[in-house]
Amino acid sequence: LRSEHAATWGRNSRPGGPQTTFLVVSTQEVAQDREAEFFLDLLAGRRYHVGALVLNRVLPEFLLDRSATAVARRLTHDAADLSEVFRSPLGVGDDEPLESVLGQVGQSYLDYQVVARREAEQRAELSSTPDLCLTVPALEGDIPSLGGLLDLGGRLWT
Repeated sequence: LRSEHAATWGRNSRPGGPQTTFLVVSTQEVAQDREAEFFLDLLAGRRYHVGALVLNRVLPEFLLDRSATAVARRLTHDAADLSEVFRSPLGVGDDEPLESVLGQVGQSYLDYQVVARREAEQRAELSSTPDLCLTVPALEGDIPSLGGLLDLGGRLWT
């Protein structure tokens, strides 16, 4: 645990109560986000301590980077010019759809960015109740083993 939060982890807001805290785990999809918000409000209303909120399958922070956004916009808007510049260094023939690929890569980044912004806004709203708000990155696949789960836990708590 981060040192500034370690002192609060495991405490209960009820004086003299057991050392109990809740850990809420959710994804940031619309329905699950509403359920997490409802559950956090319910716990707070009953004066239960919420030690952490873990948000699963969160998009990477680099999607919010302004310089990356500029690159994506350039790929989208200048795909024709860029395809001519990169065609020879990439060894791509004139009959191959490089312009389309570059434009789609840029647009795909911008589309993911919309979702990443929405996630960041939701995360800010949800993180007011718990002591910690931890994010688990969107991974390519499931975690099939205890070793994989331990590795993920190590990333969360460092």
